[in-house]
Amino acid sequence: MYPVEVHVANGTMGNIGFAQTGIEEELRTGHYSVFTAYSQYEKAIDKHYFSAMAGYEHDYEFNRNLLGEGYDLISVDVPSISTALGNKVLDDVINHWATQGIFGRFNYNFDEKYLLEVSAR
Repeated sequence: MYPVEVHVANGTMGNIGFAQTGIEEELRTGHYSVFTAYSQYEKAIDKHYFSAMAGYEHDYEFNRNLLGEGYDLISVDVPSISTALGNKVLDDVINHWATQGIFGRFNYNFDEKYLLEVSAR
């Protein structure tokens, strides 16, 4: 953030940039993880048919955001928060999100006529 001095029509100098020099630094991180697994088993015995399925799901997310600002730089050639003489502002944000679950289903039928299905989540 820098002032930008320009010549004004009346012969004076004006500023079309920021009122004061400054620097803004931001650090972002992120992480995402997902794991999903399931298995299925089927078995037929004479007129009986069995089917079972079970699984597991895992999601995870993590974020971090760090923001720093400094104003009135000693020199615009060395823009850093530590070379700012004016106000300094620091802010941070943390996000976290997680999901975890299990699921399953059981099917049974007899002679392709009678069906029983049970599922859970």
